[in-house]
Amino acid sequence: MKFSVFGSVPSKKSNQIFVFRLKRLLPNAKYTQYQKDFGKQVTGKIIGSFAKDDKLRIHCAFFFADRITVRDIVNAEQSVWDCLQDFGVVHNDSQFYECSASKAIDKAMPRCEITIERIKQ
Repeated sequence: MKFSVFGSVPSKKSNQIFVFRLKRLLPNAKYTQYQKDFGKQVTGKIIGSFAKDDKLRIHCAFFFADRITVRDIVNAEQSVWDCLQDFGVVHNDSQFYECSASKAIDKAMPRCEITIERIKQ
């Protein structure tokens, strides 16, 4: 399965906000907005495509708007994996047994192209 999510992927871990009364960290505003946009772009066909016990291979191709916004690729991957889990595309990001990523610049259309496949056992 291959699909794209448009917009620059922010890091979930950078600039987290600690809320004292809740005694926990909350994601930053950029990540929260990206998460909402991600949810709007993921279609019903994608949600629930994989079973809990599926072992998966994932590749994320990141296309950033410019060199300034090129993020740490590991943090960008984690942001995407968390969104995939939050919106029910996968049950848990621990299902990813083979992972790869790449990054490039596309000024006109920042996005993440995601490819997920089952690993045949």
